[in-house]
Amino acid sequence: MKYLFILTFLISLAGSVSAQDTFYVKKKQPRQVVNNARPAWTADNKDSIVSYTVEFQRPGSNVYVVLHEKGPYLNHPTAAYGPNGLVRLIYTDIIAIDQNGVRYRQPDLVKYNGVTVPLKAPK
Repeated sequence: MKYLFILTFLISLAGSVSAQDTFYVKKKQPRQVVNNARPAWTADNKDSIVSYTVEFQRPGSNVYVVLHEKGPYLNHPTAAYGPNGLVRLIYTDIIAIDQNGVRYRQPDLVKYNGVTVPLKAPK
């Protein structure tokens, strides 16, 4: 009985030791983002939006929604439409890319009643 216990213990120990594999993960180099390198995105400069965050208060409730979205444009989430139209949207952390592959950060924007304005004054 004692030998059976020792044998079982050694087999379980050998199984756990052989199951330990080592995995190596290559670190990705983060892409460089240039701050304030270009003017805000417009339709005529052919740049596209890579990623952004849109924040809004769900119509008719106290729920505040923060969504992390991808481009190529600043889209309006369907949940942001209320009975009176589109609610106020705040776009933050806007990263754009130009035709040469240079990424740059755009100023934060607020969209309300069809008008889009910068959230902060440029410095």
